[in-house]
Amino acid sequence: MQGKSTVSEFVSERSENLRKIVASNDKFALNLQWVLLFYGHLNRVYRPCPSVVKISGMNYWLVKSEPETYSWAMFVKNGKTAWTGVRNYAARIHLRAMKSGDRVFFYHSGEEKSIVGLGRVVKEFYSDPTADEGDWSCVDLAAEKALAKPVTLAQVKADKILKEMVLAKQSRLSVSPVTREQFERLLKLEETKL
Repeated sequence: MQGKSTVSEFVSERSENLRKIVASNDKFALNLQWVLLFYGHLNRVYRPCPSVVKISGMNYWLVKSEPETYSWAMFVKNGKTAWTGVRNYAARIHLRAMKSGDRVFFYHSGEEKSIVGLGRVVKEFYSDPTADEGDWSCVDLAAEKALAKPVTLAQVKADKILKEMVLAKQSRLSVSPVTREQFERLLKLEETKL
């Protein structure tokens, strides 16, 4: 399906896909279809995010943490960390889509509300050792560099390219995809060179 579509067309197409997936018993695909259906209802039109719908080549992501719980400074000091404790189905789908080498922005939530650093996926998803029950996943991330100039959530929402980020539309989601265009725009605003 290309471009925008009405919700009814989206739901009709997704309903057929869901029937096929339920018959095949593919739980990951079923969860992805439900997430896409949910996003379609939220936006009132279907606007697929390339990082979610078509995973190929390098992808870009954003992870969020409360600075009091796990800050960018702690991440840099550790050098590497297992990104554990994610208990949201949409975020879990994003974690499972991450590939080794993908770039990841680090966002301080809470009062700071700004993107402060850049990391990289160094180990693809595996079972989250902090989960007592359920099928939860985590990935290993390595810190790369602090951003020369952090970008606030207010700047993201005011920017014509960045206002379409999942961060701006669904700010409570702890792991979200970033398009290549958004990635490049953030680097420009942050005055950061790779």
